[in-house]
Amino acid sequence: MNALKIFGLIFLFIALCFDVVAMAIETILFIISPESSFYIVLAFAFSLGVFIFLFDRIYKSI
Repeated sequence: MNALKIFGLIFLFIALCFDVVAMAIETILFIISPESSFYIVLAFAFSLGVFIFLFDRIYKSI
């Protein structure tokens, strides 16, 4: 593995961690404030798509 690939994997892993934190925050907001649930569910769906994309990129790189 060259240094660029290792740096890319580290960057993708950090982005994946931030995305998991964002999904946790969105879940908490959905529990606290269900009246604005449409936007929270939309943001959660987007975050889930980003999570799947990042996980797929990490899996293919290893």
